[in-house]
Amino acid sequence: MKFRADKLNSKIQLDELEIQLHLGVSEDERATIQSVWISLVFDFLSIPESTSSDLISGTVNYSSLSKLLKSEFSGSNIKTIEYMGFRAFNLISENIEQTGRLTLSIRKFPSISGLKGGALFELSGDIN
Repeated sequence: MKFRADKLNSKIQLDELEIQLHLGVSEDERATIQSVWISLVFDFLSIPESTSSDLISGTVNYSSLSKLLKSEFSGSNIKTIEYMGFRAFNLISENIEQTGRLTLSIRKFPSISGLKGGALFELSGDIN
């Protein structure tokens, strides 16, 4: 190798996991199921074991995290993306064995005239 493995930076990303739920401040907004998109980035403190072992146990299992998030939030009734984001961040941090930095964002597209990019809430912090 012409590089030092201990000097590599690594991360894994989950982009735009769609979850359908009742979300909104008003009862009218929550009356209809709508989609939100959860994205996350996990920056490993050191490269994951799976880079040399090829075992899922040595990394972040994004399939399990996706199922966990869908199970927790699909069809639920929540008023704010901030509340949902904090709950999702906590849920994910409890289910990642590795040490690193987690960044999670939730995007929704409310029916606000002229708002093209939607609304985004993001949390970031070190875990484990």
